[in-house]
Amino acid sequence: MITLKDIAKACNVSVATVSIVLSNRPHRFSSATVNRVLETAKSMNYIPNTFAQSLVTKRTRIIGLLVPDVNNVFFLDFINAVEKVAKHRGYTVVLVNSEDDALEELSNYKTFISRRFDATIVLRASLNFEEGTKQLQHYVSKYKMPTLCMCRNIKGESVFNLYTNEILGAYLATKHLIDIGHKKIGYMSGPLDVSFSQMRLEGFMKAINEAGFTQDQYHITESNYCYYSGTEKAKECLALGCDALFAANDMMAIGAYQSIAEAGFSIGQDVSIIGFDDIRFASMLVPSLSTVHQPMKSMAEEGVSALIDYVEGIVTTPFEKEYNPHLVIRNSTRKQ
Repeated sequence: MITLKDIAKACNVSVATVSIVLSNRPHRFSSATVNRVLETAKSMNYIPNTFAQSLVTKRTRIIGLLVPDVNNVFFLDFINAVEKVAKHRGYTVVLVNSEDDALEELSNYKTFISRRFDATIVLRASLNFEEGTKQLQHYVSKYKMPTLCMCRNIKGESVFNLYTNEILGAYLATKHLIDIGHKKIGYMSGPLDVSFSQMRLEGFMKAINEAGFTQDQYHITESNYCYYSGTEKAKECLALGCDALFAANDMMAIGAYQSIAEAGFSIGQDVSIIGFDDIRFASMLVPSLSTVHQPMKSMAEEGVSALIDYVEGIVTTPFEKEYNPHLVIRNSTRKQ
C-alpha cells in the first residue's frame, strides 16, 4: 500500500508537507510543490487512510442518510442531490432504509452516533411516529450530532430543520379540484398521528370549508402513503360516489389509477385525481398526474451545504426554513 512516506520520498519533501497538501489544509507551499504532490499521489494511485485521518481530525467525513422507504421514488432526487453535494465537499454518504418505522430510524441514528459519523440527515418515518420522535429528540439533545431534519418536530442547537408548507400544498390541490367543478372529493390521507399528515389534512379542510362544502360532499380516509393502500382507498372513495380524488402523496395516487380503471372510469374525464410530491414518474403516467411539487432537490442542496458548513465550523448556528410548494396541473384533472 502506498503511504504518505512513499509520496514524500518521490517528491523530495517532508511527510508533513504531503499530509497538509492532501488534506487541503491551509499552507504557504508554492503551487509547484502542491501540484507535484497531487500529481505524484495520483500517479501512485494513493488511497487515503481515512481511519488514520479521523484520529487526527476527529472527523470521519461520513454523513448518515436515513430514508423512510427506498422503494418510494419521491426520495430519489433528494438522495442524488445529497450525494452530489457531499461528494463535492469530500464526504461519503451512508444510506439506510428505516422501513418507514420511526423506531428503526431511531436505532439507525444511534448507530451513526456510535460510529462517530460527522452528521446525519433524517427524512422522518411514519410508523411509531410519536414514540420515535420523543426518543429521537432525546438523543439529538444529548449527543448534539449535527443533524438535518426534513420536518419541523425535532429541535436542538445542532439541528437544521427544512420543510415544505404542507398546509399550502394540500390547500392548492383541493382548491384546484373545487375550482374545476367537482362536487364530491375523496381525500386519501397519510397516517394522521404524523405531523405532516395532519397539516395536509388541515390544508384540505381549509379549502373544503372555504368552498362551503357540506359533510356529504367530501370523504376522508386514512392510509399509509403506499401504492397498494392507494388502490384500496380509491375503491372506498369511488364506492361513495366521489368524482375527484386527492391522494396525500403520488405513490397512493398511482395506486388509485388502477382502481379507477377497474371501475370503468376515465381518469381526467369521469374522475379527476391529484397527488402530492411530483415524483419523476408523475409526468410519464397516462394520463399525466396533476400534483403538488415539493422542491426536494433545492432543499437537499441548500440543507447539505449548510450542514457541512456547520460540521466544519464555517456556520455556527443552525437554521430553520420553510419552502413553498406549487401546483403542477397535468391531464389527470379536467374542468367539469
